[in-house]
Amino acid sequence: MHEWNGVYAARTLAAVAIAISGCGDGGTPSDGEPDAAVIDAAAIDAAPPDADPSAPTCTITAPADSASTAFDVAVDLTATASDPEDGTLSGASVVWRTDLQVAPLGSGNVLNTTLPVGANTVTCIATDSDGKNGSDSIVVSSRSPFAQINHPGNNETRYVSDGDFPFTGVARDLEDGALTGTDLVWTSNLDGELGIGESFTTTLSAGVHTITLTATDGDGDSDAVSITLTMNP
Repeated sequence: MHEWNGVYAARTLAAVAIAISGCGDGGTPSDGEPDAAVIDAAAIDAAPPDADPSAPTCTITAPADSASTAFDVAVDLTATASDPEDGTLSGASVVWRTDLQVAPLGSGNVLNTTLPVGANTVTCIATDSDGKNGSDSIVVSSRSPFAQINHPGNNETRYVSDGDFPFTGVARDLEDGALTGTDLVWTSNLDGELGIGESFTTTLSAGVHTITLTATDGDGDSDAVSITLTMNP
């Protein structure tokens, strides 16, 4: 029994087309009208061949797709790779690349490295002893500037009657270093602008606030981070 796949189907249809076109006077009856049974073999698009079952596979296990990190914080890139003939692939057989630079990031099943600033398409390529390869890709964003809220914590609950309480945060940039003062702006979706700088104290109205710290560098590039803070009466 033939395995029914794209390649076999295309070859079968092409054979039928050739057979029909070769019958009689070429498939055109005496009335001069084209025979409806004529099939143009050239119009049949052959399906691409199935994936090579002997090629290696590579799967990125960390970080998660769409993860983000600060520009100056190294990330662990982790992958598993195997081959039907060679078994587990590791070391120089596993290479990591990003679309934001020409040189490889490095090699190995686990690679600790920083990434170029921007949205990196990180690809792991596994190559076996026959030169065949398999790959997997994720997107990891390396942020500059990078803003971080230290206090209060996300999803905390406070009381309006407590009065003033502190907000603290930091931000840093690849070119400018630490960002301070008016480079850091704090806002609430309920109360508007709250303050500027790395730390300040304020009161908030009752309700569920989205608190956002926005850091802007000397080039006008910005990064924003938000937390949720519930204020009970």
